[in-house]
Amino acid sequence: MSNSLDNDFLNLYRTTKKEAETNELYKFINFSFLKIYLHTKGREKYKVNDIDFLKRVLYTLKEIFKAYKRLKRVLKCSSFNSIIVINEASHLKHAVPLKDDIKDFNPLFITNKARYIKVIADSFNTNNVVYIPITIIKAEKFRTLEIEKLLADFNIRSNEVNSIAEMLNESYRNYNLTKRFIKAITKTNKIQFVYIFNDLLFSGRAIVDICNKMGIKTYYLMHGLLSDEFIENLHICDNYLVFGDYTRNMLVKKEGITNDKIVTLGAPYLREQLKSMQPDFFKEEITDKLPKEKKIALILLSGPGHTVSEEHHKKILELLEELTVNKQKDYHFLFKLHGKDNIDYYKNIISAKGEVYKFDHFRSKETIFDWIRAADVIITGASTTALETMYMGKPVITIDLQGEFEDETAFIQQGATYHCRSKNEVDVVMDNLLENNFTIPTESKAIVNQYFADFSHIQEFHQELLPKQVTV
Repeated sequence: MSNSLDNDFLNLYRTTKKEAETNELYKFINFSFLKIYLHTKGREKYKVNDIDFLKRVLYTLKEIFKAYKRLKRVLKCSSFNSIIVINEASHLKHAVPLKDDIKDFNPLFITNKARYIKVIADSFNTNNVVYIPITIIKAEKFRTLEIEKLLADFNIRSNEVNSIAEMLNESYRNYNLTKRFIKAITKTNKIQFVYIFNDLLFSGRAIVDICNKMGIKTYYLMHGLLSDEFIENLHICDNYLVFGDYTRNMLVKKEGITNDKIVTLGAPYLREQLKSMQPDFFKEEITDKLPKEKKIALILLSGPGHTVSEEHHKKILELLEELTVNKQKDYHFLFKLHGKDNIDYYKNIISAKGEVYKFDHFRSKETIFDWIRAADVIITGASTTALETMYMGKPVITIDLQGEFEDETAFIQQGATYHCRSKNEVDVVMDNLLENNFTIPTESKAIVNQYFADFSHIQEFHQELLPKQVTV
């Protein structure tokens, strides 16, 4: 897809944002914007729920009843001055390092998955965790014809308008349910601010919008690589806590985000994970089982989604399958899967004797830095792990067979990685590494400094600035 499509989408976004208060179709297109954008660009397929109507109703009602019952019990036992939203495993990775920094807060934790309740509760030693379920009842609020006409007015063509209608109807139902939960919370608690790790996907976006309208401050906490791409125009939080100046400068160029809304704090998870590496555990579980006579190539892909299309992801894996077969004499290949990746993509690689691990941020003892330290070289696409690897002083190979990463990824643009566009280029780099004819680009240190600011004042920000706003 060309940049002209992004311009068309940006015009649609501006219009829907402006008219959202008076036009419900625009409002819910705005709320589902990321999914619509990724779906139209072929980066993420929208999965229509195939459970029959009666089962869908019964399941949803059961989940809502359980969630309300838990909410009522939690609200009865405690009072709160803040909300922290954790909807994904990667959010927890970035929330837990703030545990000591926010010890004076009295937060209510919200998730959209019941299965996350226990691990959040255990991580923060609290029972104050509730969930807002995602309803799977169909709501026939928006029709495909009006959606198709609106998209056509902005020169956007989609082959699956029916799927977009499903997204909007799902958003409509879930927004109203989220609003009821937030109103129940704020009825008995003076919530001063919300911490959230994703205001682009619907569950988090709904909470932010509702709280913004209620005058509750909303803070976006950075939790991974923010590339200079279209989707970063879609943020709706009041304030942004980012890792470094690269992200600050990038966000300032985007829609409606001014410099005074951004605080550069460094990366809290770096501070904690470097302290909490598990060398003994990792050595026993992983390193001792690796062949000593081979170099270790660690593959850290993000899976298809925001940055990479499914087609491109599969092509990269085909290349890596070839490498696993052709270079197994000199290299041992470890594949650590991202949370959103699917092990089914890796069946051929497993057959080719690549070791594949499904890494669980919620339950794994080891950190990503344990994995990086065990490797001689890291292979990735546009993942944050490239920067984490540079931080550890290890070489990074990035693979981009379809030109999806180069225009949006600073560390590739600045030459901080060995960037490869074909299998031949990967072969050359890996052969050079074997012969020790390989140096880490000097640009890698510069990009690390741009991306990760000094994190020594993280605690000061949370303990001195925010508590001044907090009264229970």
